[in-house]
Amino acid sequence: MKSSSGLKEKADFGRIIGQIDKHIRNGGRATFFDCDRVLVDPDRANATSVLMVLKEFSLKPCPCSAKEFVDICSGMGPRSVLLKLVPSLEHNLDILDAMIPRLAEIAAGNVPLIEKTLIVDYLPEIKNKDVKTGVLTNRSRIAIRPIMDKFDMNGTVDVLLYHSSILSPKPEPRMFQMSITLAEVAKKQAMFWDDNPVCVKGAKQFGMPSRLVRWKSDGASLGFEYLQD
Repeated sequence: MKSSSGLKEKADFGRIIGQIDKHIRNGGRATFFDCDRVLVDPDRANATSVLMVLKEFSLKPCPCSAKEFVDICSGMGPRSVLLKLVPSLEHNLDILDAMIPRLAEIAAGNVPLIEKTLIVDYLPEIKNKDVKTGVLTNRSRIAIRPIMDKFDMNGTVDVLLYHSSILSPKPEPRMFQMSITLAEVAKKQAMFWDDNPVCVKGAKQFGMPSRLVRWKSDGASLGFEYLQD
C-alpha cells in the first residue's frame, strides 16, 4: 500500500510541476497557492482542535461520519465549522463568539500535527526561475504564521495574504487583486491553485488562470487528487 500511494503522490505532483512549468514558459511570472490541502495537510490538526474546543465548551457535534467530520473541519472557516457541527450555536452567539478565538489558540498549539505536501519543497525551485510565489489563505494571521514558521516558508514566499489582512475572503476578488498588485504582475501572468472549486471559479472569474487540486491523506491513499488542468 505504501508503495502504490507513493507512486500516486509523485505522479500527480509531476502533473502539477508540468502545469507550473508550462505557465512559466508561456510568460507566467507568479504562482499562488492556497494553504490547507494544497501546501499542507491540516486534517488531523484541524479535527483534533475542533474536538478539543467542543469538549471544552461541553458541546457535542451533530451526527456525521469521521470523514464528514474531517472534511467539515478542513473545508471552511471556524465560524462556519462550528455552526455546521453544532447548529444550535446559531441561537447562542455569545458562546460561538467565545469559541472562535479559543479554537484559534488551540489550533496554534496543534501545528505540530500539520504535515507539508511536496509543493512546499518545490517553492525554492519556482523562485529560482525568477517567478514570484504566494500564499492566499482564508486562515487568520494567528493561524497561518505558525505554519509559515514550521515549514520555513517565509524565505520562499513573496506574497502572503490571509483573511484577517484583507477582511474579504476568497472567492471574493479583493484577495486576488491584492496578490497581483503586491507581486507586480498582470492577472494572466499569475496562476492560482486551490482545493475549493468555488475559489478556483472565483479566481477564473477575476481573470487569473486557476487550477483545482486537493491533497488527500485518509490512511488508504496519499497524494493529490481532483487535479483539473
